[in-house]
Amino acid sequence: MSRLHPTHGPSNAVRKIRLADFETGKGELTRPEHIRWLDETLGFIAAQNTYYWIHIYGHASKLNPRGVTDPEASRALNLALSYARANSVARYLVYRNPHVDYHIEQFSARGSDDYKADSKDNSEDERAVEVHIFVQPTPPPAPPGVVPLPALPGGRRYRSWAVGVPCGVTVNPCPWIPAVISGNLVIFQCHELNNATHAYLSPASGVGYSFTGPQLSTIKETIKAILGSISYTGMSLTPFAATTPFNFADLDGSVCMLAQFGLGAGVGCVGARAWGSGQVFYRDANGRQQHGVREFYKDVNVSGKGLVTGASASGVGGPLVRLW
Repeated sequence: MSRLHPTHGPSNAVRKIRLADFETGKGELTRPEHIRWLDETLGFIAAQNTYYWIHIYGHASKLNPRGVTDPEASRALNLALSYARANSVARYLVYRNPHVDYHIEQFSARGSDDYKADSKDNSEDERAVEVHIFVQPTPPPAPPGVVPLPALPGGRRYRSWAVGVPCGVTVNPCPWIPAVISGNLVIFQCHELNNATHAYLSPASGVGYSFTGPQLSTIKETIKAILGSISYTGMSLTPFAATTPFNFADLDGSVCMLAQFGLGAGVGCVGARAWGSGQVFYRDANGRQQHGVREFYKDVNVSGKGLVTGASASGVGGPLVRLW
């Protein structure tokens, strides 16, 4: 007997299944066929270099829980049971790959409301969890009959971004100590907002050396000169998929970490990798609203041509301050 059934209703998911025949009255993920399919799905997800979205829907049969005769009480208990089943699938995926947590776009406990039968029905096809995997730039809509999760405070968050660090300055206040201060211009572009672009100044400090370049007393004038050169056409932006979806408002005051080296006078070579995190509203694997510090992007290669004042190598971090 197969416990992997076709999904109900239309779906353009590239990978989808109805994990059927959960144990009667139980929500635990115990069937080997279910675990094997989820493991294969995790391998499929790991091979993606683009954006993916996951929908998870829990179901239950009409069977009255033992000793319960009231129809509404039975319905409520079956709803809770379907939640437990969907939750066991979501938690397994997140346990195996923590990043999955930020890609579960829809999570819903459907209970026994999606079909008609009497209170003795215990269909294995209804003791189930449906999983849909979408690979596309924007989130898919919820299927018919499923109420989409409400919007998070602060507006929609986005996953499709690009970032560039076209220029910066790094100095050693004390040449004999491997500590630096820096100012970097960081450009963010949101592909899902018609390539809307904003620029940020990231004043930062950290470890490293600046072998040449301006003295501390002239750093302000140097940064002003750099900002005046934003029209430099050699700037390139690196596309990335956000680890946790965010928007421009979330970027304000978020922390930007840069590991970088630069060499040149004027236009030179800049090698850099960027990490970022900040306070954001997000949903956990169960669809519940949460608020806290989350990683926005990780180890994005922003190397390329840029405006450089000398030679430097550093690892720095600081807040993002929007310029425009």
